[in-house]
Amino acid sequence: MRDGRGLKTGFPDVIPLERADVLEDLKSLIDIHRLTDFTLHDRVVPTIELRRVEDELIIVFAAFVSALAANFSFVQLFNSTTVANLRLIAVSVESDTGNTQTMSFDTIQVGVGVVGQAADRRRSGLVIPASAIGRFSTNNAVAVPGSLAYVVSGGVGRSYDLPQKLLDASILPPGTGVNFATGVVNQPINVAVAYKVQQINTTRPAGV
Repeated sequence: MRDGRGLKTGFPDVIPLERADVLEDLKSLIDIHRLTDFTLHDRVVPTIELRRVEDELIIVFAAFVSALAANFSFVQLFNSTTVANLRLIAVSVESDTGNTQTMSFDTIQVGVGVVGQAADRRRSGLVIPASAIGRFSTNNAVAVPGSLAYVVSGGVGRSYDLPQKLLDASILPPGTGVNFATGVVNQPINVAVAYKVQQINTTRPAGV
């Protein structure tokens, strides 16, 4: 490879670091002076992006929907942004009278949107619009919208945490949402959700 390692003409072994402000944090974990084994063409410049957990924007909310005769109660989380993916971190569902809840994916916003709270309370004073972090709503409907993805049987009055593997695989790109609903009409539902707002990398295809 040109320059011996093929990283950058005239600057072998120099790797650009996007987050220079976390260089000291990096030193506490690894020897940053050690040569890496990148062997790329000199026109391909590898980039190391470091991100603290505290730099991530994590939003939380809890919602209750009361029972309504001949209707299903449900809570919708919808990605009303155009520049971010929403990634579920934790979801807990519970019904005081029913033992079955469902999870469905949707592409239509329903109900009156509400913005959740930043889990990092140092950001509690920020006014973050739904267009930046998404929104949730509480609803009743004669039929739950969306495509059924998962059925939960947690027991009456018992909260149930959705499987972590399911959450890790669930990504809500812009213009999509997820509904958490009762499995039977005329039942209340409690839902607690934590999700991460992840900016879409502009160097990747949209939604990836």
